[in-house]
Amino acid sequence: MKLLSRLGIALAICLMAIPIMATPVEANPGFSLRNTTSYTGLDRDEGYVGDKVTISGDYESSPIWIYYELYNEDEDDWPYWKVSGERDETDEPYYYDKDIEIPESCKGKHEIRVCYDDDPDKEIETLKFTVYPLIEIDESEGAAGTEVGVTGFGWDEVESEIEIRFYLEDPDDDYEDEDLYEVVGTADIEVDDYGSWEGVTFKVPPSSKGNHWIYAVGNKSDDIEADNIKGVEFGVLPGISLDKESGGFGETITVTGSGFAKSEKNIKILFDGQNVATGITADSDGLWTETFQVPEAAKGNYDVWAEGASTAKGDIKKVKFEVVPGLVLSPTEGHVGTTLTISGGGFPANKSVTVTYDGVTKGSATTNSKGSFSGISFEATH
Repeated sequence: MKLLSRLGIALAICLMAIPIMATPVEANPGFSLRNTTSYTGLDRDEGYVGDKVTISGDYESSPIWIYYELYNEDEDDWPYWKVSGERDETDEPYYYDKDIEIPESCKGKHEIRVCYDDDPDKEIETLKFTVYPLIEIDESEGAAGTEVGVTGFGWDEVESEIEIRFYLEDPDDDYEDEDLYEVVGTADIEVDDYGSWEGVTFKVPPSSKGNHWIYAVGNKSDDIEADNIKGVEFGVLPGISLDKESGGFGETITVTGSGFAKSEKNIKILFDGQNVATGITADSDGLWTETFQVPEAAKGNYDVWAEGASTAKGDIKKVKFEVVPGLVLSPTEGHVGTTLTISGGGFPANKSVTVTYDGVTKGSATTNSKGSFSGISFEATH
């Protein structure tokens, strides 16, 4: 009995001395994504076409494949990225940290599949990213009348109508206040398989100097705030337009100014550097209208521009005006025997001119250095 008891004790001691082998722990794969493009009010798994998204996580093998779901394409045609992982020790899982750019795709949730093989069905994990609509423009600044092209990305796949809104004042989240914006364009569009559209243009309306927001709404994505539609800013520059491109000496020309500072004062119109109108004040939208008479000038093209208290000469694009020959008759009515006097302007400088009345020569003169002449008189005969 003593021998058996000693044997039992020895066996127990031996069993206690046998080391307990550690059970291998398989790495628990886990991937996450975050939109690294900075936005306020959006979650990390939502944004816009063109955003940079970082996908990171661990997995037991390398490489992995990342597939981005497109609604209207077969899985074999989805864009993908083959990514190699990194690790410090051979018994550790591979670490992945990959930046991808959200490709052109329709509005809504899209799967981003992390796969262990080049097959979108061999998933390690499926993440989701929500795409919202946005617009881009081909001009970032300009004066009123500038033509701007608009392109859309991330719109609903059945969107068919677009309205372009130009905000005259900062909407400050009150996007539906019709007093704040002007509808500058509407169009029937055809959204492609990737939620994109193009070919919509508009002209910048008269508005105050500075940055203005431009947004688009559609028949499906019709709420800027609720649909998280991303707009763009457009810088309005001061500019002028003339109601006529040419005219003669003494002719009245109407000038419209826009893009000036709100209620800007001391605005003046210059013709070839000569003041032809002064003391103009813009309204609260930076707009104004004034007239001037074509001054004495030889035939040819001349620059017309405007300046103000807040708008310097270099801030505004000059407009070309062509001076053409013109005559001034005084008086413009009377009876037979009334003495008529003819003067003229806009003729070539230092050239001889002849005045005829009903085919009969009544006098001649030589124009001065500014293309003008005066002093030819005769009596009306009928």
